[in-house]
Amino acid sequence: MSINIAEEVQKRLSFPPLQKIDPNTENTRQETNDMVYPATQAAVMVAVAGLYKLTRTTEGSVKLLSSGKHAWLKEVYADQYPSTLMHVAKYTSGSLQEIESLVERAADAAVLILHEQLAGNVNADGVMNFMSGQRDHILVYLPAGLHLGEMLHDSTLDDNTNKMEGPVSSLMHKIENIFSEGK
Repeated sequence: MSINIAEEVQKRLSFPPLQKIDPNTENTRQETNDMVYPATQAAVMVAVAGLYKLTRTTEGSVKLLSSGKHAWLKEVYADQYPSTLMHVAKYTSGSLQEIESLVERAADAAVLILHEQLAGNVNADGVMNFMSGQRDHILVYLPAGLHLGEMLHDSTLDDNTNKMEGPVSSLMHKIENIFSEGK
């Protein structure tokens, strides 16, 4: 059974429940007000979206597996990492230190969960395949106001049509996942 890595990170760290983001609204201030605690949700999303992006290649998956704890965050966000943290702090009205700590904790938890899910078969292909199935789980909780797609150079993360749910959207997302396996 496939898990939702974003929800597992939230539970593991005893954060308030993640709030689904309505893809039809563009009002980021409303988005922030609707969240129970936007800093924890944003931190989880920075971590799992970065993890997803890094694991799209064999090279990235190997780097993840060979890096220490949350060191991979700086790999995936590169020179955008400090500005990403500052953007999240501003977006959530949190302090930079709080956001950095929350993101690092979420990143460490995400990697631990990934290792547990792949138990005994932790390799680049396994990581890539597992994370391919996480894309839709990540998108439903990813606030548009974070603009993580810009930070990660992946416009599909910020595209609201990718975040829609329902029978037709779910079918289309499953087809997308089949064709994106291993990418």
